[in-house]
Amino acid sequence: MERRTVVYDAEASDDQERQGTVWTATSHIVAAVVGSGVLALAWTVAQLGWVVGPLVLLGFSCVTYYTSALLADCYRYPDPVDGAVNKEYIDAVRCYLDRKNVILCGCAQYVNLWGTLVGYTITASTSMIAVRRVNCFHRWGYGASDCNPSGSTYMVVFGLFQLLSQLPSLHNIAWLSVVAVATSFGYSFISLGLCAAKWASHGGAVFAQPIFARLESCVACRWPDAKLINATYYVRVPWSSTATVAVAPLKLVLRTILIMFTTLVAMLLPFFNAVLGLIGALGFWPLSVYFPVSMHVARLKIRRGEMRWWLLQAMSFVCLLISIAASIGSVQDIVHNLKAAAPFKTVN
Repeated sequence: MERRTVVYDAEASDDQERQGTVWTATSHIVAAVVGSGVLALAWTVAQLGWVVGPLVLLGFSCVTYYTSALLADCYRYPDPVDGAVNKEYIDAVRCYLDRKNVILCGCAQYVNLWGTLVGYTITASTSMIAVRRVNCFHRWGYGASDCNPSGSTYMVVFGLFQLLSQLPSLHNIAWLSVVAVATSFGYSFISLGLCAAKWASHGGAVFAQPIFARLESCVACRWPDAKLINATYYVRVPWSSTATVAVAPLKLVLRTILIMFTTLVAMLLPFFNAVLGLIGALGFWPLSVYFPVSMHVARLKIRRGEMRWWLLQAMSFVCLLISIAASIGSVQDIVHNLKAAAPFKTVN
């Protein structure tokens, strides 16, 4: 095993050649936007009905598309065509808004990302339980008493697999988002087919990677001369004279702690729909509406009191009210589930 010291250099990392394409970016976006959220879509439409549900989805789609276009114009600063590139969301906020908004953006962004990790842990456990239950029913019948396994074991297994997340940077794992997109479309069409069959028969109706990168860069910048933090060890692969595997103590410790904490929280709050709803409600307004609108106003220097300013603020305010109402409903749902179920037991 040989040891090399690598000092973190923010400017050097920014100079890395961008290797992403339209297709890799699309796969990342679809994987993030669709993701596990589509699993709760049927439940959501069931609560709102076949009239209000699709209308709400259409309305939020329009708002998200519009604010995403505003955000895309802030990709470069100060000019959206020839300006300097903002590599991260928070960098764009730092260019256009004040320090208070930068702090708020960081809190909203990384809390939302971590909450998504909790949601995916619960989703993975729920999915594995569903497969286990179906196989059990096919083998022993629907009256079998042993066909309701606990989700804690599956969450632990999922968490152990996440310990293998010493993966390359986000631009090097586009294949993972492609697989996620294919999977999302797969179970979406399966669900649609099952719903159609039900209706016909009855006649009636890397995400962790950004968090890892931010934590590791903050620690490395805080102690730039600490050899233990900035060192990278190269371990020789057995039965090979040339191949090596890079092992960084900082990555190993921070990522392991974060994964263990995420798995523990998911086991304590194993309520799929409620947790997913809370995550979406908390992240929607600040990240999808407020910051894009605020940066758009700052970029174009739209003066307070202008008609366009009032329209943008009215849209932002309505979305804020919706996010607050959705958050309250999700919290109430979590409280209700806590009364009906015990921690470390997954609720579908």
